[in-house]
Amino acid sequence: MLLENTGKHFLDSGGDSGRHWQRNQQRDFESEPPIIIEADIHHDAMGRITFSDVTATLSLYHWLLGANIEEDERCEEFQANINADDPFAEGYITSRCWDLLQSWGAIPKGSYYTYNDSDNLDQCFVHTYVEIDGYDYVLISVHGGADARGGFAAARLFYLHEELIYNEAWSRFMDEEEITDHVRWGEPYRLTRYFDGAKHVIPQCTDLKYIN
Repeated sequence: MLLENTGKHFLDSGGDSGRHWQRNQQRDFESEPPIIIEADIHHDAMGRITFSDVTATLSLYHWLLGANIEEDERCEEFQANINADDPFAEGYITSRCWDLLQSWGAIPKGSYYTYNDSDNLDQCFVHTYVEIDGYDYVLISVHGGADARGGFAAARLFYLHEELIYNEAWSRFMDEEEITDHVRWGEPYRLTRYFDGAKHVIPQCTDLKYIN
């Protein structure tokens, strides 16, 4: 889902290679940390701190691996019918897969786009809940483009262990207190300090004084 070519458009902001699906071709998802924490500190000419910010970015790859979803036989059949030549029949569901859902009597139960939630994930995705034969499933379409309004991968179907998709290890939302707790537990962070327009970067900082 993270590698699928979701196309280009001359009006989007991806340039030659700035879309998620293009940048993801060069990534080794498995070796990447699940969380990347960054601290930005701005100083004035006297060395006083004028602005500081601590943020965390969660890897969608790792978040989905730990989510309460899995592929059962029905999902495998659905995924096997995804074809790049099929147009989207509804939302981001390819035509053949849409027909399959109809034959199963799937009942839609709501669709959500994480872009509207301002979460900490490094990519957005659309998830649509459906009920099939009394069981809960979710259709997931990852946004692979540059502009948040287009460039979605074909939806994949997953069985849900609970009513809503979630990850026991990490929420999609992290506030500053949660982020700083990760640092205090030993998680290294990327520190960028700005002095009069110049910046100094420590890629794997563990010094708590900047966080405190």
